[in-house]
Amino acid sequence: MQTIANKLNISKNSVSIALRGKDGVSKETRERVIELANKLDYHYFSRKSKQHDTVIKTFALVSTDFTLELKSFFGVILDELQKIITSKHYKLVIFKISNKEQEKNGLPVELASIKWDGIFVLSFITNDYIKKILSLKIPVILIDYHNSEIESDSILTQNIDGMERGIAYLARRKIKSIGFIGNTNFSPSYYERLIGFYSGIKKYNLQVNENYVITSIPEDHQKDLFNYLASLKKMPDAWVTVNNGYGLAVMSFLHSKGYTIPEDVSILSFDNTDLSRTSHPQMSVIATDLKQMAKEAFSAMNYRLKFPYKSHRQILLLPALIKRESA
Repeated sequence: MQTIANKLNISKNSVSIALRGKDGVSKETRERVIELANKLDYHYFSRKSKQHDTVIKTFALVSTDFTLELKSFFGVILDELQKIITSKHYKLVIFKISNKEQEKNGLPVELASIKWDGIFVLSFITNDYIKKILSLKIPVILIDYHNSEIESDSILTQNIDGMERGIAYLARRKIKSIGFIGNTNFSPSYYERLIGFYSGIKKYNLQVNENYVITSIPEDHQKDLFNYLASLKKMPDAWVTVNNGYGLAVMSFLHSKGYTIPEDVSILSFDNTDLSRTSHPQMSVIATDLKQMAKEAFSAMNYRLKFPYKSHRQILLLPALIKRESA
């Protein structure tokens, strides 16, 4: 935006007014700004719809490189959100934030300079970075993330109840010993699933062998996980995992050691990504309706735009148990 202002020898504010279709600059200036913006391939929005001459809304979505690579989970949420916003003739621009940008804690120029109607934050970014976004004083909806330090609306999975339902299912199948796998330091959701695990174990009078509770091995350290599993004298009757990646790793280990799933050991995993559907056997899972999560996020944004001063809300979606072959 500053580049356009310098080239045309006008203020940055005049450029912003021209690009957003607001009153305050001459027709000639507006046309010059738009022409140069197009030549520079600068992404901008007019606040008026040419077809309907009605005010439209423009939203931003901020997420990390890592999150946006998880197509079969966060990609489902993003696609559905884009579909909803497009159907309303609104606009959505995606800002992909690298680890370096998070460390610098600096917002992209366009994110900070345009007066968005609202900003969605998809999954985890550092709390400091989210606070930086909140400092823009624009409505923000967090999707699949929350933290007690962050004052914002959020759309979440009811992880504790979801895991309890999973434990109940295994208990009804007369399974006595259950293990838990997942790096609970990585995500608040994973830690909540551990709480649900212990709560379910207690509720259904099952015994906990702490050797079967694995909470510190990162998902991409498969060798460390295999070594730990190999050190166990005996496998539990079932493993529950915080996501499908861990579930697939456990499945691979069990196959390599000659175990049959689920006859020898059952596997129940959180989430319902492609991994769960293409594994052999297919994974039984505890899964949130990701499209519904997108719908709730858009609904929450509309609510916040309508009631900007009401208390912040957490909207919890109860995941469903999908029974397949692994448990």
